Amino acid sequence: AVKEFEGNYARASYVATRLMHIMFHRFHDYVFDEEESGYQKSFLSLREQIYQYPERQWTLEEMSQQVKLGTRSLQKFYKKFFGISCMNEVILSRINRAKLLLVRTTKGISEISQQCGYNNWEHFSRQFKSREGLTPTQYRQEHAAGGKH
Repeated sequence: AVKEFEGNYARASYVATRLMHIMFHRFHDYVFDEEESGYQKSFLSLREQIYQYPERQWTLEEMSQQVKLGTRSLQKFYKKFFGISCMNEVILSRINRAKLLLVRTTKGISEISQQCGYNNWEHFSRQFKSREGLTPTQYRQEHAAGGKH
């Protein structure tokens, strides 16, 4: 009975040790994912550039080269880090810039669309309306000085 107990104890101890080892490594990978944390600064820099230069013709290839990853990894990690796809971030940065220009300048819609990276003002207007619920002109009227805020 003692030998049977020692055998069972040894197996149980081995299994428990292996499980603890696996759990430790999974926890470590969860908290300290070296691959992700190594790229986080690159992704923050990319995001900053997207907002600083919304007029640029951003492509997945260009962005992936900047962070030194393939396009699929770029998309996966960008979404994981920021909760939005990188191309939706580009659109959001352009719309944000457009809203600023609409309220603070008297520039025409066509000029604003070009300054925000759009080659076609009609496409800009459609995308703006789908995101903001107003056309660029309506947005300007509602948010200009003295208008609704």
